[in-house]
Amino acid sequence: MYAARGVLSVHTEHGTSIVPANRVAWTPAGFTHYHRAHSHTDMRILFLPPSLARLVPGHPAVFMVSGLAREILLTLTGPRNYDRAARENDRAARDHDRAALARLRRVLVDELHEADEQPLQLPEPRDDRLQAVAEMLYKQPADNTSLAELGQAIGASDDFGYKAEQQPISDHDLHATILQLLGIDHKKLTYRFNGRDMRLTDVYGVPIPQIVA
Repeated sequence: MYAARGVLSVHTEHGTSIVPANRVAWTPAGFTHYHRAHSHTDMRILFLPPSLARLVPGHPAVFMVSGLAREILLTLTGPRNYDRAARENDRAARDHDRAALARLRRVLVDELHEADEQPLQLPEPRDDRLQAVAEMLYKQPADNTSLAELGQAIGASDDFGYKAEQQPISDHDLHATILQLLGIDHKKLTYRFNGRDMRLTDVYGVPIPQIVA
């Protein structure tokens, strides 16, 4: 997979690889993946036969693309500058074309075999808070919201803003969170009222984990 112009991101279970125009991404058969194009991108995809695929790594990889490899990729994935109708009736010409394309694929594999892997990989986060941020960035890569601002958004309301639909919290949870951020255990902060030790959070309250690290 190659971006002649623009930037690609290739997502696998191992993480996300960024593929600008000076790199080429290789994904072997059997690896579940998907890709996204960012900005105006000219994406080229080339499939290798098993006889050549076994000569490159058996895992997803990103390589620096040489000038020769770039020209081969553009040639193999670009338009053919000949009369297709005429070629259909010329068996010798068709055989020549197939042989030429096979030679180009072999040279490309040789180039990749000699190239060093140059990964620009972003590992998939394991923390649920980071996973939520990563999911938002996958959907909106151009979002310039700062990390501090992202950290202030907890849960989500319905389309009308009438009620919380994702991770609703109570006022007791909010008070417990504020007290914990101040270094105070909300279960131990009490005051005497009518002969009872009362708490600000009553008998409820759980600090919000996405805010308290």
